[in-house]
Amino acid sequence: MRSLHPALAALLPAVLPACSSLQPVLRYPWVEDRYVSLAGESLVVTVRADDIDVDARLAFRQIDGPPLDRILTFPIPAAGASVRNFFAHAERPGFAPVQLPVSPANPGWLPAGSASQTFDVSVAAELLRGRGSVLRFHYRQTTSGLFRYTLKTGAYWAGPIARLDVLVIDPDQCVAVATVEGRRPDRAQGQTLAWTFLQVEPDQGVALEVTR
Repeated sequence: MRSLHPALAALLPAVLPACSSLQPVLRYPWVEDRYVSLAGESLVVTVRADDIDVDARLAFRQIDGPPLDRILTFPIPAAGASVRNFFAHAERPGFAPVQLPVSPANPGWLPAGSASQTFDVSVAAELLRGRGSVLRFHYRQTTSGLFRYTLKTGAYWAGPIARLDVLVIDPDQCVAVATVEGRRPDRAQGQTLAWTFLQVEPDQGVALEVTR
C-alpha cells in the first residue's frame, strides 16, 4: 500500500468521526471512517445586523461494521467572536428530540483549519442508525468582517457527502460576498443565497464577508 499523503502529517476540525474507526484511503482526504457515511448535510446560516445564527442538520448512514458510540468533534473557526447557545440534538421521526451531552474540547488531529472553540458531542450508536435520524447542531455568533463555517471534516466519513445544501439568509443585507467551497451561489433570490453539491468531499467550507 502506498503511504498516506504528506499533508496528513501536518493535519489542522463541522464534525469529526472517532479516530479509532478511521482507515487510510489513497485519495483526498487520505483517511475516512470505516463504518458510517454522511448521507446529507443541510446548513442554514442567517445573517442579521447583530448576530449570525447557524443551524446544521446531518444525516448519517451505518454502512458496515458494528454500531459504535461516538464522540463527534465540532470546531468553530477562528474568525468571529465566541459562540453562544451551542446545543446538539438527535432528531428522529415520531420521537421527541434528544439533547446530546456537549463539552468544551481541544481540536482533534484531523485538518479543518484554525479553530477558536471546539465542542465534543457524545452520540449513542442507535442515534446514528435509525431511519430518518439526523443530528442537529445550533449556535449563535457575533461576527463583523469574515465569517467561516467548517465543512472539511465532513470529508472524513466514508465516501463523499451524498448531498450538501447550504442556505444563507440575509434579511438585513449584511453579506457582501459569499462562497461555499470556493463557489458563488447557485441561486440567489431576495434575501436568500443557495448552493447544492452532490457527491462532494468538502475542503474550503463556507466564507462570508459581513458588513454592518
